[in-house]
Amino acid sequence: MGRRKKESFYQLLQRRIREHNEADAAKLAAKAKPAAEPATPHKNGEYCKNYRKRHPETAKNAAKKWFEQFKQEHGMCYATYYYRKKHGLL
Repeated sequence: MGRRKKESFYQLLQRRIREHNEADAAKLAAKAKPAAEPATPHKNGEYCKNYRKRHPETAKNAAKKWFEQFKQEHGMCYATYYYRKKHGLL
């Protein structure tokens, strides 16, 4: 085995600082709390999806009301409007 080079004072100081910082980081990691859950009660629309499952009549009535309002405003049902807009017929 070869002989190890003698560290300069600067290298020794840098090594000790690095070791100290690593030890501090390990202590902080041990004390760290797990990430908190988001404040919202639902994730990725789960709440809305489950609500519609639990209240299907409310969701159907809301959709029916929206389609009727759309028909009054545009003079045609949504499917016709969508088709004509898509094919440049409006």
